Amino acid sequence: MFPNPNSGTFTVNYELGENEKATITVTDLLGKAIVIRDLPIDANSLNFDLSRYGNGIYSVQLVTSNKTEKHWKTVVIK
Repeated sequence: MFPNPNSGTFTVNYELGENEKATITVTDLLGKAIVIRDLPIDANSLNFDLSRYGNGIYSVQLVTSNKTEKHWKTVVIK
């Protein structure tokens, strides 16, 4: 994930196995999901725009159809 910290926009790079599906969920510090996106299988990165949300730390979680999980934190500073 880059850049981090950021001003509200960032990119997550990922690799999925053949026929593997995945979802990314971005949550605020209170655990409220603010973005949920299915990942396209024909790409290897996804851009996010949190600029309409406030400054803070956000959790980013990727979960695949094989139940593999990756977690990141991003800091939004405007």
